Amino acid sequence: MTTSESTTNSSANSTGVYLAVLQLVFTLGWTTYVIYLPKLCAESALHRARSSWS
Repeated sequence: MTTSESTTNSSANSTGVYLAVLQLVFTLGWTTYVIYLPKLCAESALHRARSSWS
């Protein structure tokens, strides 16, 4: 394996890890939003039926 191939593999791996972490952050954020949305609607005096997930 040459140095350029090693650098390409390393950058591809770091890009993959970055995208995996980014996807995890978005998934956790969306999940938290869905769990707390009915409570937020109730606190803001909106009817629970206004939230799609309740």
